[in-house]
Amino acid sequence: MNWATVNAQVKDMALFIESGKVWGVPRGGTIIAGLLQRYPGIIAVDSPEIADYIIDDIIDSGATEGKYSSLNKPFIALIDKRQWTDKKWVEFPWEEAGGIEIEDNIRRLIEFLGEDAGREGLKDTPRRVVSAYKEMTQGYKVNIDEILTVTFDSNCDEMIVVKDIPFVSLCEHHMMPFWGSCSVGYIPADGRVVGLSKIPRLINALSQRLQIQERLTEQIAKQIQTTLCPIGVGVLVRAHHSCMWFRGVKSGGEMKTAYLTGAIKEDSKARAEFLNYV
Repeated sequence: MNWATVNAQVKDMALFIESGKVWGVPRGGTIIAGLLQRYPGIIAVDSPEIADYIIDDIIDSGATEGKYSSLNKPFIALIDKRQWTDKKWVEFPWEEAGGIEIEDNIRRLIEFLGEDAGREGLKDTPRRVVSAYKEMTQGYKVNIDEILTVTFDSNCDEMIVVKDIPFVSLCEHHMMPFWGSCSVGYIPADGRVVGLSKIPRLINALSQRLQIQERLTEQIAKQIQTTLCPIGVGVLVRAHHSCMWFRGVKSGGEMKTAYLTGAIKEDSKARAEFLNYV
């Protein structure tokens, strides 16, 4: 979001407020409250208790708004993402480039855990954590629909299987890794096949997102079925989940999920052939 957009929306907020005392939630809300002072009748104050309105830059989950609900005062934000169907990341012009705001949140988490975020071993940890999560979620930047678009004529009408493709993903419930392998089989229609490297590319792109194993398995199969239109698709995923190994029940074990379509699902011989391969 650029300053022109910010100023336009601040003007709309001022027209809504008309007059009164505003207090901004640190840090972004403080900036918005300061901008509102340019309009006659609006005064920024130092305490939410004496304010008529509480101002923030963004409402995401609504947790911050909930913190001030006991004051029974209107909570107004520049952006309310709860009204968005597309939950895209928003960056304001006062936020420094390079994920500094996110690094501050990681630093606060380290302090919440009881550590000194400034000591030598931890002072660069926030930067490394942000970098690691960006690397592990690169799949959001990939156009999934384009991966399988190039096919070749091979006159093949037998099942093709790519087995034990390794992957690492992040569990969307705890943002902890789960890892394993994926095996994919499909029966080409009209002899059209896809390049061998495209299947691992698809698996990587879909796994490098916040996921659950069941959905990942289904997404791989459905994408192949939709793009290649084969006679049938089979996907088998085996994985270990660190959210089970290291927390909660603290018990491991391998989780297996499968998703079958077309002939591989409906024809017992084709299904048995796929399962025998993998």
